[in-house]
Amino acid sequence: MSNSTNGGSRLDVGPRQDRRLGIGVIVALLLLVAVGLVYYWVDWKDARGDRRDQSSGDYLKTRKTFLEDIEAARLDAAYQSTTPSFQSRVSRGAFEERVGHYLAFQRKPGTQVVAGRASGPIAGDHRGPNRMALTDTLEDGEGNRLQMSITVMYEDSILYRRPPPMRVGEFTVEEVLPQAPGKP
Repeated sequence: MSNSTNGGSRLDVGPRQDRRLGIGVIVALLLLVAVGLVYYWVDWKDARGDRRDQSSGDYLKTRKTFLEDIEAARLDAAYQSTTPSFQSRVSRGAFEERVGHYLAFQRKPGTQVVAGRASGPIAGDHRGPNRMALTDTLEDGEGNRLQMSITVMYEDSILYRRPPPMRVGEFTVEEVLPQAPGKP
């Protein structure tokens, strides 16, 4: 007879030791995932650190390039400079209609910009530094008005490790109804 009570070797691992090993592996994996997420978050924040003090110049440059593309009939370049969400909402055909309406009105004799407004960094609104909207009201020689608005933005996500380029997020063109006499 043997002096061994269980008849097995000393290398056998019992259910209790299996459980400890499994818990240890899970804890190690969770720690590894946590370290990876912290590293990703720090890297993501560092890649966007220069945007906090960003001036309105970059927004205005993007808007100017967009308008130059439209006025030079480079509609492919203009449409490609819009955000993916804009492109999903506004088809290429609808975009071309807006551009055509804007250009036709702008080219009327005596057309000039009579009013403008801005929101975002250029207007001192630093709550949403990732977008700027500029709206111009044009008036032709006959007193008809058209309002054209361009919103320039960063369409960013935590899933983008590096920041995407600044793009046009909205482009609207609409006729302005004449105001009643005596009303501003």
